[in-house]
Amino acid sequence: MEPIEIKIALLRCGVSQSDIARRCNAAPSTVHLVVAGKSVSKKIQSEISGVIGIPVNEIWPDNEKN
Repeated sequence: MEPIEIKIALLRCGVSQSDIARRCNAAPSTVHLVVAGKSVSKKIQSEISGVIGIPVNEIWPDNEKN
């Protein structure tokens, strides 16, 4: 998924990136980097996946290449 698609999916579920940061005890900037695909955090990715109901490997398919 593109970062904008992830952001829209979260907002449709009533959850902001700041909410994800609080749930994961992470900085909002870290969540932003994960959404943008510039950083990897299994915890943040899992939380986002759970909220929007899409498997992690479908949101970030490039992770499997790393």
